[in-house]
Amino acid sequence: MNRDTYYHIEKITDPALFEQLVTELLIAYDKRYLCLNNMGINVQGKTIKAPIDVSGVVQENDISHFLYIENTITDLKSLKNKWLNENETDNNPLGDLIKAINKVNSDKKDFPNDKFTIYLACNRRKDDAIDKEVRKKAQAENVQVEIYWQEFWVQILDNNPDGQYIRNKYFGIAQERLSMDLLNNICENSLYYYGLSQSNSIEKLEKSVEREEFSTILDSFLECSNVLTILGGISGSGKSNICYQILKKLQTKKELALWLSPKYLNESDCIENAIDIIIKKYCVESLQDINSNLGCLYIVIDDINSTQNPQKTLKTIMSFSQKNKLYGIFNYKIICPVWSELIDLENNDFKNANYISIGKMSKTNAMQALKTVHTGLSDIQIDDIVYNLDYDPYLIGLFNQLENISKLNLIEISKNIQFEFLKNIIEDICSTNSAFLYHEYIDNLFKMSINLLASRNFSPTISDVKEMQGIDFSCIRILIQNKKFIRDDQKGNIIFRH
Repeated sequence: MNRDTYYHIEKITDPALFEQLVTELLIAYDKRYLCLNNMGINVQGKTIKAPIDVSGVVQENDISHFLYIENTITDLKSLKNKWLNENETDNNPLGDLIKAINKVNSDKKDFPNDKFTIYLACNRRKDDAIDKEVRKKAQAENVQVEIYWQEFWVQILDNNPDGQYIRNKYFGIAQERLSMDLLNNICENSLYYYGLSQSNSIEKLEKSVEREEFSTILDSFLECSNVLTILGGISGSGKSNICYQILKKLQTKKELALWLSPKYLNESDCIENAIDIIIKKYCVESLQDINSNLGCLYIVIDDINSTQNPQKTLKTIMSFSQKNKLYGIFNYKIICPVWSELIDLENNDFKNANYISIGKMSKTNAMQALKTVHTGLSDIQIDDIVYNLDYDPYLIGLFNQLENISKLNLIEISKNIQFEFLKNIIEDICSTNSAFLYHEYIDNLFKMSINLLASRNFSPTISDVKEMQGIDFSCIRILIQNKKFIRDDQKGNIIFRH
């Protein structure tokens, strides 16, 4: 047993806090206690006078089992009187056991065939003399009594996975065992960090428009027989945003839904090990140690497109997802947003995956997306802008990054949003002690573009660009390494952002 747990239980001075703790621990100990209602605490979280602190009714076959719980943090010197006093005065109320016995005797008149149990809960070490006197009184009154001393609570707090979660919640003692509550917290934290990986503003991300095809995508993911669903689309088409909304929606429905960064796949030889890397940041146990029915664990793996070798990472995911169950026990499903260029549906590797493709936004969704940011624009102005942006999620996303610009300028900028975005990228690069000036980046990009258009080479390699006359490849290399506008695919090919 953890000595700190004894200390924290003993030092509780707030009776309402102890009452809440007792209720949570009883539920952790036995799920039938889910029926309990705290009668002795008001809406402000303070204790109030009531015949019974906590009560509940459990159905056991054909009878009802009434549970009456009295909680106290009274010290041992006064505990006997607190429980057994039969001579009520203004300054010395009836003992908790006596009140509970009166309640049982009264209720037995209405429910003569049902069962009643009184529970006395305290935060003190067991006192054998008091324990014996309480049991003698209960026996004399022909009532069933259970006494839960400090040792009982410590046993749950230190050894039960749910109890350890409660121990951490109330006393800050690190959890070692994996409970469902902890696993839910891990999933919720992963959603938060997934959001941060996409946007520097979770608030803006939460306001993202739910696309008209979202329900169809979600249903396809949930209902398909395949473990793996690939969500395909060009860069910036909103794949990650949809996956974030899927995680959010599933967690709202109390499902287990986890974001798994692909970096953990590189450190693992199976999907279970990758998941356990995350879990073991919170406790010492792994997923297979959980003593609960998970239902299904839903996993988003993103962003494989930013890994050093996206194609290899995708193959790893497809290999890992061949298992029907995690540890041969738990159901699971994976959804993974992937660039269209990485997907070859003719390849046998993809035959065991469910494939969904997304493209442009509907006009309605595109207008909604702009309205969340540019609230001062009229519907006519927004209609013109989304037309200029070709209802493209990527271009709309770029446009929504623009702030503090006049309405007239916004409409003009929408006609050439990619160049505005490129300007911002180059200005950011130049602000970090770049070896090149702003106009040098523009000049080299312009010359490269002219060369590619003249030769009708729309899928250039790095070697192609190096061989071009009048281009400083060192300048282009910096832009490739930045990855925001152009990048390489680790195979010597140059990929344009859009």
